Amino acid sequence: MQQIHINRHRINSIEFMTPDITIPLTPGNECSFEIPITNHGYPTHVHLSVSDSLKKNIRFLDDNPYIISQEWASVVVSLPSDTKEARGKIKVTTGYGSHREGFNVYVGAKSISSVIKATVDTDESLGIPGSHKRSVQTGLTDHVHVVKSYLGKKRGEQFSINSQSIKLFAIVTLIILLILLIISTLWKINMLYGAMAVSVLVFLLIIYACTHFMSKK
Repeated sequence: MQQIHINRHRINSIEFMTPDITIPLTPGNECSFEIPITNHGYPTHVHLSVSDSLKKNIRFLDDNPYIISQEWASVVVSLPSDTKEARGKIKVTTGYGSHREGFNVYVGAKSISSVIKATVDTDESLGIPGSHKRSVQTGLTDHVHVVKSYLGKKRGEQFSINSQSIKLFAIVTLIILLILLIISTLWKINMLYGAMAVSVLVFLLIIYACTHFMSKK
């Protein structure tokens, strides 16, 4: 309902969470509640009082609490059967009377009514005729641009992969031709040298095939 902060910004300063409170109470009834008082400075006494118009309606179980860090002030509120409402202030005094602040209090049968306005973020341009159609067209255009960009990127990647494959195939073919030329030359010189060259070629091809297979995984 209410919160009180003292010594938060300066010595003996007093702050309230809300400038006024409403206590719904029907004539002839009584209620009680607690107000948390938070001290942001050195421990000190706080004096609680009410304006003359509320002296018959509000009393404190302890009107001079000693606040170290936080205490709860108990408040008892009553409304006589011959009274429909009461208005006034609850006052808080700090610094042994050097500083005093208060907040408004309404006691009565009137219920607390607050209107909560639901706010929805809307596009103001939707109120302009034809704006919805333009928004849809703009969204479709943006979507088309995204798709084109994606397809262009994929084509570029495919072209890059194909060009790399062609280069790799050309290099491998050139190496094989070079090795075959060497084998042919060595075969003419000596059959043993030619057989060794063929074995080396087969071994290299096996290594290449295994490496290519592992890279695909």
